[in-house]
Amino acid sequence: MKHDSNLRLLASLQLTLALLSAGLCAWHVHATRVLNRQAFALAQSAHNRRAYELLLGASIEYAGKNPAIQPALRAVGVTITTNPAAHSPKR
Repeated sequence: MKHDSNLRLLASLQLTLALLSAGLCAWHVHATRVLNRQAFALAQSAHNRRAYELLLGASIEYAGKNPAIQPALRAVGVTITTNPAAHSPKR
């Protein structure tokens, strides 16, 4: 009968390790999904920020050609400064 109790001990140990392994795998899959969602949100935020900066730059450039847009830019908090030295040719 001693042989039978060793088999039960080994079987219960194997079952415990299998459950522990399955739990760790499930936790890893969950953590990977969370990190992927966070990475996607961060990349999307960086993309939106870059698009905003490009749109703002184009709007400011257009405001130099068409001053009628300047009140709309001021309404959203954009200040436009003209720098005459920037437009003068370099010698």
